[in-house]
Amino acid sequence: MLKRLVLVTLLAVCGSAARAAIVVGPPQVTGNVWSYEVSLDPGVFIHNGDFFSVYDFNGLQNINWVPDVVPTDWNVEPVGTVRLPHNLVPPDDPAVPNVTVTFTGTDDFPLPDNQGGGSLIKLGTLELTGLSSGPSTLIAFGSDTHQRGQNSIFGNFSFTSGPSVVPEPSTVGLLAAGLLVVGTLVRRRARTG
Repeated sequence: MLKRLVLVTLLAVCGSAARAAIVVGPPQVTGNVWSYEVSLDPGVFIHNGDFFSVYDFNGLQNINWVPDVVPTDWNVEPVGTVRLPHNLVPPDDPAVPNVTVTFTGTDDFPLPDNQGGGSLIKLGTLELTGLSSGPSTLIAFGSDTHQRGQNSIFGNFSFTSGPSVVPEPSTVGLLAAGLLVVGTLVRRRARTG
């Protein structure tokens, strides 16, 4: 299983390097908040309906999309929504929430005279809050964009990191301590009642 995961990761990274797309940087993690910087490669543009998704974010509690560009032209889709990149099927567990942000603008971004000069164009920051800070694991990130000069849609996916289903030891310790206190209170009530 580990060999398959490493192979899929290498293929996704190599495939991402060959084609431009919406990209996500490694998250900054503060407590149980995962902040992803989302950018656009200069060789592509986004058109109405193009999107990016973070797949299988364990313990999802809150979503905060803070756009840096065209601030009113984005829609955070309901958590149950499943969007797959064009002609691709990234790994996705239907029991674990996905987060999808869709571009809803009427004008393409960036406009032809604003292509970023060969560098990434920061679209915004996606902040996802999980149940606990837990250890990280690889999760899929996918997007649909349009390539400059061809005006054709294509999908792309790669991997980023997100919370694991396994809680960190301190979380388990707090749960055990809480259960011990509750058990003690129930026992006292049973003796006095």
